Amino acid sequence: MQTLVAGALATLVMTVAMYALPLTGLTQANLVTLLSVLLGPQQSVSAAWHWGMAMLLHFSIGSMLFPLLYVSLVSGLSGFWWGVLLWVLAQAVFMPIAGLGFFSARALTPLVAVIESLLVHLIYGSILELLVGSHPLPERQPELAKDIRP
Repeated sequence: MQTLVAGALATLVMTVAMYALPLTGLTQANLVTLLSVLLGPQQSVSAAWHWGMAMLLHFSIGSMLFPLLYVSLVSGLSGFWWGVLLWVLAQAVFMPIAGLGFFSARALTPLVAVIESLLVHLIYGSILELLVGSHPLPERQPELAKDIRP
């Protein structure tokens, strides 16, 4: 349960950071537009419904899927490196699907888009680690020398 709450809080802070980027002079990542690719055409539903579904998808992935993967499958990674891994996944897989190209090559400002994405994913991973803890690799126990008597 702690993991899911941590994922929800990390996702919330990440989302607020994305929507606050214009205050820093950077562009705003339009999460709803990116997730629209996965939701299909918006023509038959209202914009509010589409926005809500995109947010539900975003929070479901960030609150449940990624935190559970972080604590159960990924050992040896700090939250920082988990954020980097998710960023690479987003830029190498999701952005091309969303039509922005590999590492946001087709964005209006590709370098800014990549840096913004890295920043929010580092925030996510760091908060997740802060709330759940890191999962270092287990230490190997040296095998005890067998007692061999002549």
